Amino acid sequence: VLRAQTAEAECIVNIFLVRHCDKNPPWSKDPTPMEICKAEGLLRGENLARVFGPGGSFPVPRRLYARQLAEGKFANRDLYMLWPLAQRLGVVVNTSFSQDDMLGLAQELLAEREAMCDAEPKGREHSVLVSWNHCSIPALAQALGCHSDRCTTCWDDGDFETVLWL
Repeated sequence: VLRAQTAEAECIVNIFLVRHCDKNPPWSKDPTPMEICKAEGLLRGENLARVFGPGGSFPVPRRLYARQLAEGKFANRDLYMLWPLAQRLGVVVNTSFSQDDMLGLAQELLAEREAMCDAEPKGREHSVLVSWNHCSIPALAQALGCHSDRCTTCWDDGDFETVLWL
């Protein structure tokens, strides 16, 4: 887990960035989740639900985001990564942002951060979890104010374990 340093605030809003589940090519015309994600990737989603769920290692997120569900097969992997947690929390995954609209997503997350802090008493902690493409995560992290080395380069193709904590 990598934690990027941000300015101290009276209200804490954690933004966690994770990569989608591992792909399992080649796909059929209408693949099932088991055909899109490797078994390890689906288990990783289950583990994410455990560590971000009630009683887990990380603060429970109030909001979940994944890339927009376009016709392509790849966008679904973000949703499949978050699906077990969404089911456990009873939260809908926001899929309204396309992969190319990272600036829009960053603006939404920053506005949401401000709204959460305005709506709740000081000293309260909130969290948001985003599953996205590994080469797009750095641009999103930078738009959210992260300037550490981890936020400047595409994640390794084999890295499905990192959680970036902003």
